[in-house]
Amino acid sequence: MLSKKKIYDVSKKNVIHSIVSFAKNRKDPNFQVLDHIMPKERKIRSVVGGLETSLGTKLWEPLAKELASLNGFEVKDIKQLEKPRRYSAELRKAYTLILDDRENQRNGFTASTSNLGIKKSCKLYTKKPVKIWEKPPKGRGIDVWLHKNNIDYIFDLKTVHPNVGSYNSFLKQILDWYCYYYSQWPTKKVEARIVFPYNPYIGDFWDMTINKGNPLIKGKEAWVADEFWRFCTGTKGTYEIIIKAFKDIGKENLVSKELNKLFK
Repeated sequence: MLSKKKIYDVSKKNVIHSIVSFAKNRKDPNFQVLDHIMPKERKIRSVVGGLETSLGTKLWEPLAKELASLNGFEVKDIKQLEKPRRYSAELRKAYTLILDDRENQRNGFTASTSNLGIKKSCKLYTKKPVKIWEKPPKGRGIDVWLHKNNIDYIFDLKTVHPNVGSYNSFLKQILDWYCYYYSQWPTKKVEARIVFPYNPYIGDFWDMTINKGNPLIKGKEAWVADEFWRFCTGTKGTYEIIIKAFKDIGKENLVSKELNKLFK
C-alpha cells in the first residue's frame, strides 16, 4: 500500500514529465499560415490535440506502471504475450461457445467461468506445447502487464468515450488474451481487464456509456477510475489523489510555464 503523499508526488511528477516531454518531441518546425496570427497558440493546440489521442501510452501507462511497481508488483514485458498460429479444435469450440453466449447475453457464462472455460480447453497444451507463435493482431495487444502473488494481470487502457460496438470488441479482446495466455501457460492464472482511467461524467460511468457497457461485466472485466488505480497502489481514493495532482499542476501553471518557454 502506498501513502497518499507518495501517490500525489509520483502522479504530479509523471503528469508534468509526460506532457512536457510529449510537447518537446511534438514540436513542429514547419510553418503554417496561422503562425502569422497566433503562432504560440497554434503550436500549443497541436500539442494538446496530439496528447489527447495518445494519453494512454504517454501518461496513463507510465503512471500505472510506476505506482504498481512501488506497490510490489512486477511489471512484465507485454511483448511476451504472443498468439499461437493455430488454435486446437477444443480451444476454438470453447471460444466460439463462450463468445456466442456472451454477445447474446444468455447468461450461461460469467466473467469467471469464461476465464476458466478457456483455461480448461488449453489443458492439452501441457503435453503438446504450441510450437509456432506470432505477434497479436493490431488492436489485440495489451498495455500493462502486472504480476503479484503468482497471478498475472493484463490490462488495456481505453478512451473513456468508446464508439458504438466497442464493447463487443472489448469482450473479444479479453477472450483472445485468455486464449493467448493459456496456450502458452496452461497451468498459470491470469486476470484481464479493460480499463477506463477516468470518469468524464458527473454521474455513474456505466449509466452514461453505450449499452451500459454490455456485454462486458462491469467490475469484473472492466474497471473505471479508482477501481484500477486503487488496485495499482493498494490505497482507496488513489484516483482522487491523481486528479488533485492535475488540478494543482494547473493552479501552479507548472506545465504552462514549460510550454511558454518551449513556444516563445
